[in-house]
Amino acid sequence: MTNEQNPLTEGDRARVPAGQPDPRVRPVGGEPPVEPWVPGERVETMRTRIVTIHRQRFENPTFPDRSGDFTIIESGDWINCVAVTLGGELVMVEQYRYGTGSVTLEPVAGMVEPGEDPMETCRREVLEETGFGSDRTAERLGAVDANPAIMTNRCHIGLLEGVERVAGQALDRHEQIRPVLVSPGDVRGLIRDGVITHTLAVSGLFMYLERAGL
Repeated sequence: MTNEQNPLTEGDRARVPAGQPDPRVRPVGGEPPVEPWVPGERVETMRTRIVTIHRQRFENPTFPDRSGDFTIIESGDWINCVAVTLGGELVMVEQYRYGTGSVTLEPVAGMVEPGEDPMETCRREVLEETGFGSDRTAERLGAVDANPAIMTNRCHIGLLEGVERVAGQALDRHEQIRPVLVSPGDVRGLIRDGVITHTLAVSGLFMYLERAGL
């Protein structure tokens, strides 16, 4: 086990308002503003191929008695890519997810390689998982924190338009993925009916629907 510094970058901390809330957010009650907690010693407890798990101390500057040791999962950033065919349909994928033990329907997703632009990751993953490609650049729709309670990474949402089938799939050893086509008009119903349940997928799809005015 090794001791390391806090994994959060200055850019990550800048996302957390400290005493300067957005004017669209109105406090209720008399609780003081939530200030960023002060990170302390971080100890690696487990390392896997895709995540590293740490135990880290955080000190609460407002209520010191609420300080403690917490589990932090460090991972590289991810992408979700909404791929749209020339005919206006969404290219999505069905695959088995080990955590929930279920087959899911979701946009193409993947991990950003070190030094790789997330929008280039979108193009690469769409081609690898579905065989669909486009000569266009993926458009950045936004980004969300994967799970800020315990994880350090972000999920970047991209839009790749004008895709068409140009190749076969190039899957990793343990992947089984079936590409499918979905009408944008059916997305809300698929979410409402519990067919699309992945939180990051839902976030990305709603960003696309807002962008498309649907």
